[in-house]
Amino acid sequence: MNSQGHISIHDTQSDYMQIKLIKIDEPAIHTDLSLTTDGDFFATIGPESNSVLIWNTNTYGIKNRIPITGFFVVKVCLINKNIVAIILENCTIQFYSLGNYEGTLFKEFTNIHIERINEFLYSKNFKYFFTGGEEGMIKVLDMKMLFKNFSSMQVRILYNNSNSNFIYYYFSNS
Repeated sequence: MNSQGHISIHDTQSDYMQIKLIKIDEPAIHTDLSLTTDGDFFATIGPESNSVLIWNTNTYGIKNRIPITGFFVVKVCLINKNIVAIILENCTIQFYSLGNYEGTLFKEFTNIHIERINEFLYSKNFKYFFTGGEEGMIKVLDMKMLFKNFSSMQVRILYNNSNSNFIYYYFSNS
């Protein structure tokens, strides 16, 4: 995916020959791409960063288009074919069920970080979410928070803003 939001799909078994180019008419302010673990679907930030698009990897057709109002989308994380996490520029994380075309907002977490959220990942066993903020904090959220009315969060303060390295290390050991 390039900075204009165009998606170029290549076949790795045929010397990376391009098999599909998806052009976006209105470039997004932010670009991001996320795949499901089975590789059947991928999510991108839509045109003008005010929507999220869920694509089918077999047909390259759009499965879902989730409109977002109020703030721009800065990051997207397709957890599975049924749930997507959307990170907004105001440090809000929204979770959508993908049962209908425009998705259904079922959980929202506000003020997770003071500044911009740089990283959002989930553990291999789907028990935890990890967020990394620009202020140098890593937060670990319990996945149960999505389906119950309670909050459970651990905080780790980093001083060098190397959130990505810490999160990936944490994943490999959890």
